Amino acid sequence: MNLLRFLGRGLLASYFVGHGWSVWRHPQAAAQDASPVLQSLQRLAARLPSDSVGRLMPQQPEGFVRLHAGLEIAAGLLLATGWARRPAALLLVGSQALRVAAGNPAQRSDRGAGLVSPELGRDLALLGACLIEALDTQGRPSLSYRARQHRSQLKADRARTAKAAA
Repeated sequence: MNLLRFLGRGLLASYFVGHGWSVWRHPQAAAQDASPVLQSLQRLAARLPSDSVGRLMPQQPEGFVRLHAGLEIAAGLLLATGWARRPAALLLVGSQALRVAAGNPAQRSDRGAGLVSPELGRDLALLGACLIEALDTQGRPSLSYRARQHRSQLKADRARTAKAAA
C-alpha cells in the first residue's frame, strides 16, 4: 500500500470514528437534526412492499442516531485498517448523504437565505472524499477493464484458431 494512501485513509477514517464515538455517547443534539430525515425514511419504508425494513428501522431519533454513529465507527475502522475499504467507503457515502440531508440549509430557517454553512461545506467535502475512496482501485485495473481485456483476448484467440483451421 502506498504511504500517502495509507495516511490519507487513516486521516479520513479518524474523522468518522471520532465523530461517530462522540455522537454515540451524546445522541441528543444530533437527534434533533436527524428527526426530519428519520421521518422521511420512515415514510419511504412504509411504501415498500416488505414490512421488514420498517420493523428494523429505529422509531426514536436517538436510536437512529446511534445506529448511524455505529455505522460510522465500523466503516471508519474498516477504512483505516484497509479491510473492505471500498465497501466501507460506500457506507460512509451513504452516511454522509444522510448528514447532508439533515444539515440542508433549506430546512433551517434561522440561517440567512443563500448562505452555505461551514458544516454543510465540510460534509460535502467529506462526501467527495468518500466517493473518491470508493472508486480507488489502488492503481490496479478495475474488474470491468479486466473483463473487457479478457473478452477481447478471447475474440483474438478465436480469430487465430479460425484462421489456422481454414
